[in-house]
Amino acid sequence: MTALETQIAALTEENRRLSAKVDYLVEIMTAQGGERKNDLLTIEQIAKRLHVSTRTVTRYVEAGKLPAPTGTGRARRWRVRDLDLFGEAV
Repeated sequence: MTALETQIAALTEENRRLSAKVDYLVEIMTAQGGERKNDLLTIEQIAKRLHVSTRTVTRYVEAGKLPAPTGTGRARRWRVRDLDLFGEAV
């Protein structure tokens, strides 16, 4: 086996191992619903999940039905767990 063939074989094996790791991580993320409880969502993402307008999301926050977001202005974000708690309360 030439040096080039040996190098190709090593890279192929490394590629196989990395592919297996990626598959494992995808499986974990899918099992968790593709997100972690501390992931942050925008107002648009919240509205889409609740099937309401962004104005309605703002009303929910003002009424205390949905926790206030972190950040200010366009940087406002809600944690996934906040949305989960909202869903349990409804």
